[in-house]
Amino acid sequence: MKKLIFACLSALLLLAGCKTDDGKEKEKGTYLPNARYSEAEVILVMDSAKWHGELGEALVKTFAEKIPGLPQPEPYFSLKPVRASAFKNLFKQAANIIIVMTLDNNSREGLILKNFFTDESLERIRNNKDLFMFSQENVFAQNQSVMYLFGQNDRQLIEQLEKNKTHLREYFLKKEKSRIANKIYAGKTKDAITKSLISRHQFSLKVPGPYDLAKDEENFVWLRQLGQIDKSVFVYYEPYTSESVFEEQGFLNLRKKIGQTLLVDIQNPSIYMETESLVPPVLRQVNLNGKYAIEARGLWKLSDGSLGGPFISYVFVDEDLNRLYYIEGYVASPGRDKRETIRELEVILNTFKTESELKQAS
Repeated sequence: MKKLIFACLSALLLLAGCKTDDGKEKEKGTYLPNARYSEAEVILVMDSAKWHGELGEALVKTFAEKIPGLPQPEPYFSLKPVRASAFKNLFKQAANIIIVMTLDNNSREGLILKNFFTDESLERIRNNKDLFMFSQENVFAQNQSVMYLFGQNDRQLIEQLEKNKTHLREYFLKKEKSRIANKIYAGKTKDAITKSLISRHQFSLKVPGPYDLAKDEENFVWLRQLGQIDKSVFVYYEPYTSESVFEEQGFLNLRKKIGQTLLVDIQNPSIYMETESLVPPVLRQVNLNGKYAIEARGLWKLSDGSLGGPFISYVFVDEDLNRLYYIEGYVASPGRDKRETIRELEVILNTFKTESELKQAS
């Protein structure tokens, strides 16, 4: 449904061409500066009166909702509202931009926002209430993502935001993860570890340079980056025997077993990792590179309560080997925000490939 909606909008909507700050059209081939990237920041171009009303509240619920599974409240994105009349210079070089317009807004700011659309686009919006979104790349800068949100009036646009908030948010999440991947894999990668995982365990992970192999056992692999922020990724597998693992209690039982047997303090075996029960993990069905999987976001802690933090994990099956996989990334970083670290771990986990998938890709 998402792809159909977005594809239709791409075909139907024609937006006004990029303009310089003096209002003149840019010629094709004009040099564009590189986008100015700030982690998870989105510049929100709209009428300030609308920002302080119901439409602004709906945008916050869509893009700045709190991320599940983090110990401190952190939003998916940090929204930075900017008046249409002030949208110039550095604001135009931001990596993530949302431009919000409604046809019924005839204020000075509203009229400026309409200039981002051709007359044909405005007429299409006027005649079709189902049109509400369009996205473009590299509009004002290179490596930039711009989303246009629009409607005949506030109420119609708010309804679309409520219906499609997950899909709209995912557009920028994919961009964020792509930038993170470019960053963590820009330097040296641990290709030798990846090759070892394939030969010993019939799966692969793309391992960033700072991560080291902490443990490599028969059905368990642990990768770790030590420092002020302790980041870990581990892979556990066993024969697949029951679908119950895809249900909440089955998931909790599996994670408990892994924690009590494999994530144990070497010096004091009575201390092990467990799942925080006061804030239950949030589970959802996802497509993990073409595989059906359950994603879980929650909190872990040591059994003695001395340390804890957030985790993200996936449960899925390799049908060729009839093997159940549990892969997880977790972080220990007391006193620090953890949104970006969890996203980094998510990027690494999403490089997971089974041996058969590697063969199909080659």
